Amino acid sequence: MTWFAAALISTLLFAVVSILDKRLLGTLFPSYHLFIITFGLLQFFIAVVFFVIVIPTAGFESGDGIAWALASGLMWAIGLSLFFYGLSIEEVSRAAPMQSITPVITAVIAVVLFDDVISSTQWVGILVVVSGAVIINLRKIDGRYRIAHGKAFVVLLLAAFALGLAFVVSDEATNRLNVGATQGLRALGMGVGVLAFTWRPRHTKPLFAALRNRRTVGLMFLTEGIMGPTAALTFVYALSVGSVSLVATVAAIRPLAILALSLGLSTRWWNVLNEPMDKETIGLKVVATLLIVSGVVALRL
Repeated sequence: MTWFAAALISTLLFAVVSILDKRLLGTLFPSYHLFIITFGLLQFFIAVVFFVIVIPTAGFESGDGIAWALASGLMWAIGLSLFFYGLSIEEVSRAAPMQSITPVITAVIAVVLFDDVISSTQWVGILVVVSGAVIINLRKIDGRYRIAHGKAFVVLLLAAFALGLAFVVSDEATNRLNVGATQGLRALGMGVGVLAFTWRPRHTKPLFAALRNRRTVGLMFLTEGIMGPTAALTFVYALSVGSVSLVATVAAIRPLAILALSLGLSTRWWNVLNEPMDKETIGLKVVATLLIVSGVVALRL
């Protein structure tokens, strides 16, 4: 498989996962808490799968890599918990592109902590991404554009910041451990983190009731147990055989793919997501998404 095919498959899979997550959060699970707890439990299964594959083959290197990988899992738990909450109260075509702020956060952290240098083109890219993130959250109210869902905007910003830190910690982990071991320990740390942050005894009874729904459990397993990890591994493969900048450029089109899917699933013929379809809202989303994509591409140059 070529790097382009792998990067494109990964990007499209991630887009589909975002759409299905919104469906799970908005319709199939009774509440956000039950969704995120199920997501956390699923991480233990993913961790076991990686451990079964890694231990007999590559093994675990000694040193502090294990601690870094577990720490990355905790950071991912915080970031994804915040993102999923934001997704539960916001349209997917607005929430998902906010994840594109994550490379901006990562770049700034790299400058502050690791003395990395950002070119003038990359600084322009950062400004363009931030502008697009603000614009995509605007709604016209009483003839004026404003951020109507301020809570969702703040939550998604915090999620992007936490995920930016998670990328930095994950990078440090992969410098000390093989990819398989890192992924397994990251999933373990993520599962522990999600349950520690979210689960309370009062959630046990409704959780068991929700898990009796085979359709819900099946779609959750397909989305977060198969498609999500497959997209991540395909992306890692693309990076291993292709240029980082080119692979990242292909990955940057994810917001466009999500926008196209959300529009296609909000029509009068197939209204699954029920997002606004007026020309003004669609035009605003298209402009903001293009700004985000172009900014992320510039940041990768």
